Amino acid sequence: MSNTSLYSIHPAREAASGSFVRRALNYLIEPIQRFKAINELEGLSDRQLRDIGVDRRQIEEIAERELTWLRSR
Repeated sequence: MSNTSLYSIHPAREAASGSFVRRALNYLIEPIQRFKAINELEGLSDRQLRDIGVDRRQIEEIAERELTWLRSR
């Protein structure tokens, strides 16, 4: 009897399915990360935001920029 699985997946197909799963997870996780980042920044006082050089109206833009940077890593 062989040690190979009856339902083995071709390596190229396995890589494709892995990237599909990764994309699907990112699709689900990114909105949560965006919400958490925005929520955390909105929780800061105006003074705290000023101390880090952020205006309250920039919060969504900054959160999106940081998530884009994290995606590219």
